[in-house]
Amino acid sequence: MRLYGSRYARLSKKDLLLLAVYIDLRLILIKDDDAKLEANIEKVHLLNKETIILSEINIDFFRKRNYDKHRLVKGLRCMNFKQLTNEVTRPTSGTCLDHVYSNQPRRMVSVGIVTLD
Repeated sequence: MRLYGSRYARLSKKDLLLLAVYIDLRLILIKDDDAKLEANIEKVHLLNKETIILSEINIDFFRKRNYDKHRLVKGLRCMNFKQLTNEVTRPTSGTCLDHVYSNQPRRMVSVGIVTLD
């Protein structure tokens, strides 16, 4: 079992929104779902609140060419979200499919993977 976590420094008493997103690998080819997810995240973004998104979206961060072209990734960048995970999250494939996005990355102290055996 692998847990995904982050340490966070609260510098203010403003609201913090925490979203968890999972995209089933069998549904990854359905582009309408990406558009719907992006639209929902944009609604949250328009609330103008600090937001952290914990996601398993099955897009390999290490395959930059594919990652950078993905619609959802482009949308998150346009909304000023930064991807903070830069280590392997799936050891069997050597990929980084689980991501943490934040629109206030300077407030994140650290992001990492903890392996439980």
